[in-house]
Amino acid sequence: MGHRGGGQTERPVASGRLPPGLRPTVAIGLGALLFGGWQALRSGRVLDRGGDVASAVPFGPGHDALVDYLEALQSPYALPVSGGVFLVSLLLLLAGGLLLARRPSARWWAQQALLAGLLIFTLKTLLELTHALGDAEVIVARLQTFLDVAGGPIDASASFRGQLLQLVVFRGVLLALLAGMLWRVTRPDVARWLRVPER
Repeated sequence: MGHRGGGQTERPVASGRLPPGLRPTVAIGLGALLFGGWQALRSGRVLDRGGDVASAVPFGPGHDALVDYLEALQSPYALPVSGGVFLVSLLLLLAGGLLLARRPSARWWAQQALLAGLLIFTLKTLLELTHALGDAEVIVARLQTFLDVAGGPIDASASFRGQLLQLVVFRGVLLALLAGMLWRVTRPDVARWLRVPER
């Protein structure tokens, strides 16, 4: 006779098959660790330089023209936004570690970190695009000066439009990945995997 109780028992996992929720939890955890670490290093370098573009540009032909162009391209909000990115990166590192350690609180931390990532990178993208489009004339002029010094008949306007397109595409893919991870971590199989203790 089978036992009939009010409690709900876990469905056994067939031999050779991974438990439901394990694979997406590990994938999201590793993704959060890798992305958080990458962004922490990038934003940390910006904060360490204090927004000084010149210190990040190696000396060479057209150095001064390149610095002038990058200074014009940089958003006036770059430093505070980098601070926000750094904090979000720490949250992602924490969430990734908790997911891989299978902590019950990991799901909540992952949701907060991924949501914060969506917000900060949406804000970062909007601020950069608004600044670039608003100061497009100055930016294109300085880019053309750098291209002339560096050599090569390259149209600065076309190059600038290409850079904006790359920014939109890259950030769009990034935001889609963060949104997908946020949706996946809320699914029931991930919740069950994090809630069930190891045996």
